[in-house]
Amino acid sequence: MMRRLLLLAAPALLAGCQQAPETPSCADPYAPGCDYASPVVPDSASASFAPAPSATPTTPAAALDKSALNEHKQPGRVLGYLAEAINSGMWADAALAWHSAEDGTPMTADKLKALFGNPKTALLSFGPGDEEGAAGSSYYEAPILLIDGSSQKEGMITLRRVNDVDGAEPWQLAWHVERIQWKK
Repeated sequence: MMRRLLLLAAPALLAGCQQAPETPSCADPYAPGCDYASPVVPDSASASFAPAPSATPTTPAAALDKSALNEHKQPGRVLGYLAEAINSGMWADAALAWHSAEDGTPMTADKLKALFGNPKTALLSFGPGDEEGAAGSSYYEAPILLIDGSSQKEGMITLRRVNDVDGAEPWQLAWHVERIQWKK
């Protein structure tokens, strides 16, 4: 059964969520207990989908929270950063969520655009993911949905971080994108 994918909404949508006094402010999409997403993409592949008008790419470069790139605990922060950067057309900033491309060289804006199929417009969202530990590393895998105009592309994204191992470099300890596998 296809997982439900969530469409990332602008922080303004998060500000309007119903909250109890002890609930963190959802105006900050990275606050603990807040969800990164709002509207839901239909389960059925035949269902029509139209993103909310407020989900249009509008994030200015200064608004990107680059501290998410140093995140050790919440992989969703990296996904939120990645979606904000790509949805705003800031491919060079989005490439910072990778340590390297699959060929081992640094990820660049051009390589990243090619990985995403050189979209003219991009609206990126993620579904809920699963974290698993392995010997020395943790992995976080989540469904990914890319909408480019009237076409959609689905797949899985994998983030990785080295568990707190002596001698690990700072970038290894932070969550970073390991790979994306698109469905054919």
